[in-house]
Amino acid sequence: MRIKIISASFRTNVMFLMFFVFGSVTVFGQSNNCNAEISAIKNRDNKKVVTTVHYKMVITNKGNLADVFTLSSENINSTCANIDGSSTINNVILNYSFLDVDKNPITKVELKSGESYNFLVLAEVPVGTPLEKWSCIEVSASSKLCADFKVSTVLQTYVFKPSEE
Repeated sequence: MRIKIISASFRTNVMFLMFFVFGSVTVFGQSNNCNAEISAIKNRDNKKVVTTVHYKMVITNKGNLADVFTLSSENINSTCANIDGSSTINNVILNYSFLDVDKNPITKVELKSGESYNFLVLAEVPVGTPLEKWSCIEVSASSKLCADFKVSTVLQTYVFKPSEE
């Protein structure tokens, strides 16, 4: 009879231990708290360009842990609303790249929790691009720590005639 009591007690302790271990893993998995913000500095998310223009950007790691963010851009001309209300049908595709503040190419940013990083998005007008047209891109930063986490912002660039300035 005594063996059954020890056995029942042992089972209770094992179940409690399993709950504690698995519960802790779940809580730890959720505590990564992948969170970030990306934006154009001073909300200057639209600019005019003849040949090239730089957008000053900032990304901030708002998560609890250090993380590496991979930068990317995507043409969203078909879903973007032009600032002047014009149709997006004739929007143009520009070349975009990421640079550090010293104008060296970058693709990733490593940030500690709470840390911010300033960088540039370079917009270049390819030769032959029609003038007086808009280009819209979504600039994104994807987390290495949390595969499904991505933060983004939209930049709009207007290709103007040099005589307009």
